[in-house]
Amino acid sequence: VDRRQRQMCIRDRYLDHQGSVELALFMLDDYSERNHQQLDILIDALKAKDFEKAKSAVVDLQLNAKILAATDLEQLCTQWSKLLNGNDIPSSLKEVNLLLKKTRSALNDIDNYAESI
Repeated sequence: VDRRQRQMCIRDRYLDHQGSVELALFMLDDYSERNHQQLDILIDALKAKDFEKAKSAVVDLQLNAKILAATDLEQLCTQWSKLLNGNDIPSSLKEVNLLLKKTRSALNDIDNYAESI
C-alpha cells in the first residue's frame, strides 16, 4: 500500500468516527498539536531521566495514534513502551535517537496529511 492510499484509509476511518468533516478537521488539528506537545514532554523527560513522565507521554501519544488511526505512530509507541520498560535505557542512546527521529517523522506525516485535506 503506497503512502497516498494509507492516507486515504486514515482519513476515511477518522471521518467515520467524528461525524462531520468540519469537526474531524478541527479535531485533527487539535490532536496533531497535542502530539507535538507530548513529543516535547517525552524529550524533556528523557533528558531529565524521568522515565515515568516519559512513559506517560508515550501513553498519551499512543491514545492519540489510536484515535487518528495512525498505525505507524501506534507501532512506534509500542517500541517506546518496550524500551522504557526495559533495564537498558541509559545504554540505548542510539535506539532512543532513532525512535525520536522516527516519531518526529510520523508526526510530520500526520501534519502533512492534515494540511492536504
